[in-house]
Amino acid sequence: MRRLHIALAVFAFLAASFCGRFAQADTPPEAEEQLSLEELSAIDFSIARGAEIYARDVAAWVATDVLLEHPAPGTLGIRGWVVTPIVGPPGLYQVTFVSGKSPDWRIAASFTIDRGEVTDFEIFEDAPARFSLNEEQAAAFEAQLSASETLAGLRKCSATVNTVVISTPTGHDAYFLTPQASMNEVQFGTHYRVPVSADGVTGEPFSFTKSCLVVSKSADLEGSTPIMVWVTDLAGPVPSEIHVFKSLEHSTPVAVLTVSNDRMWEVNGKAIRLLGNADKKD
Repeated sequence: MRRLHIALAVFAFLAASFCGRFAQADTPPEAEEQLSLEELSAIDFSIARGAEIYARDVAAWVATDVLLEHPAPGTLGIRGWVVTPIVGPPGLYQVTFVSGKSPDWRIAASFTIDRGEVTDFEIFEDAPARFSLNEEQAAAFEAQLSASETLAGLRKCSATVNTVVISTPTGHDAYFLTPQASMNEVQFGTHYRVPVSADGVTGEPFSFTKSCLVVSKSADLEGSTPIMVWVTDLAGPVPSEIHVFKSLEHSTPVAVLTVSNDRMWEVNGKAIRLLGNADKKD
């Protein structure tokens, strides 16, 4: 473990030296570093999906905080939750806590979330049939349950995981996210994405990291908070939705070295910028 910490510290120093040459650039410094249409499309996906994961994760978090203030939340028989968008201005979500059993799922509690704040909620002590999940909620919850079965035997970095399920043109993507142990550290591993088809067939789980990677937000020698946190990525040629999610969650820019093409990127909230090639020489 000590070797890993030393390696991360060395990489942070090298990355800082590299980024210092490109931090002020508004565009990639040379034409050869311009992005392809495929890369631009992948970046757009990472930004949109990462922002959606963040918004739904926050919605579930604030709803859970209110639910736990209920005198006896353990009596509601809650099996899990789903977060679905509400038609209207951006940032509106419904968090539905689910009880019962398939296919007769019930609404144990329902919360309206507007841009990260609870604006209305109802908690049902004994959810009757008229409080059944609607079609969208039931499909998302069933997708989550199907996807969770594929995680058996895979590496996990905590006893519990947070879940986010997002509908796709072919079904759903279920995300299983390792929760933060401390907001002074950024939990980059291990998070999974599992595709689920419309008829409930699960695809291969995708792991965004190969280890339980945690990066300190105060990793420099003087113990002060750095401008960025630094990670390498083995999974793809551009930063992923998890990098966007973590940047938003911590309000911290993330410098990402994509190993497959030796490029350095800056992820800053809902923006991804190519800084340059990692093997760039002065």
